[in-house]
Amino acid sequence: MHMSTFAEIIAETGNLLGIDGFEPDAEGVCVIASEEAEVSLLYCPDAGDMVLVTAKLMDLPSDDGNVLVAALEANHRLEATKGATVSLDEEDNSLALSMYLPLDLLTAEILVSRLEGFMAALLSLRERLSAQ
Repeated sequence: MHMSTFAEIIAETGNLLGIDGFEPDAEGVCVIASEEAEVSLLYCPDAGDMVLVTAKLMDLPSDDGNVLVAALEANHRLEATKGATVSLDEEDNSLALSMYLPLDLLTAEILVSRLEGFMAALLSLRERLSAQ
């Protein structure tokens, strides 16, 4: 599987989502932006032909250890994260939600389904963590 296959899946995903001209940029990145979040999809050939799906979960709280504990609890067995994981994005001091998907197992329909689950996890985690 190569970048062309990734681009084909992304184009077909765009068709399913009603996004015209949806395609990765030269670095293999594309972004789905909504009112709730910007979800980035990145083709990672060096990571065994994986697609990284990632989005900002929330700004890192300045002094609230409860949020970090809740984020780690959500990561446990990947249940509350629906298979994704919460991590620290040091570039902008935020918590990110991310998951890797094997490109060779993806179709546009599977990707849309995984993106729906990812968005559901992102929104429920934001609610859960902001309640801490």
